[in-house]
Amino acid sequence: MEAEGGTGVRWRSSPDVSPGSVATVAGGWCEGAFGAPGDTLLFARAPGISLVRKQKKKHWMSIDSNYIALWGAGLSTILALIRIWEVWSSRRRIEVSYSFGCPEDGNDIIIRNISDKALIVTYWELQFCKKKGLRWLPYRTINPWEPVHDICIDAYSTKNINFSGPDHFHWGYKALCGKRLYLKLHIAGRRRPVTYFVYQG
Repeated sequence: MEAEGGTGVRWRSSPDVSPGSVATVAGGWCEGAFGAPGDTLLFARAPGISLVRKQKKKHWMSIDSNYIALWGAGLSTILALIRIWEVWSSRRRIEVSYSFGCPEDGNDIIIRNISDKALIVTYWELQFCKKKGLRWLPYRTINPWEPVHDICIDAYSTKNINFSGPDHFHWGYKALCGKRLYLKLHIAGRRRPVTYFVYQG
C-alpha cells in the first residue's frame, strides 16, 4: 500500500521486511525498516530520503480468530463427551443375585434389569464350575426342562428363576467345596451369551 506524503514522498506499507533491516540504496532511492516486531512499517522512497514513519499493526482480528477457533474446539469436545455418556448410560445393565432355601421352597436365581430399556432372555444355563488353572470350567449344567419362551424383563424390574423339586441343588460348602455357580444368559440383540457370577460355596 502506498500513500503520498506532504513533500511528494511516497510511503509504502511493507510488513514483509523485518524491523531493523539495514537501508538499501539503488539509484538514489532509499528503503529501510525500523520499529518493533509486529509493526506495520511505512517506507519512504525518494532520492536521498530514508524511512521516517511507522504504524502499529492491528492485532484484534487475529486474536478474535484464535478465540473463535478455541471456542469451537472446546464445544465440539463437550458435545462428543455428552454423546459418549448417553451411549454408556443407556447400555443394558444386569445384576444377578440369589436366594437359597429348603427343597420345598427351592432356590431362586434373581435377575435384575437396572437399565432404562427392556431386555429379552432367549435362553439360560446354570453352571457349576470348578477351577482348572486360571479358569473356572463347568462340570455340571442345569438347563430348562422344556423349550424356553422368551423371558421379557422390563426396565428396572426383576425376574426370578426357581429351582425346586427335582431341580433343587445343595449349595452348602460340603456340596460345593469352594466351587462356583455362574448363570449364562442368552440375550436378544447380543451375538454372544453373557456369564454372571452367582455364588461360591
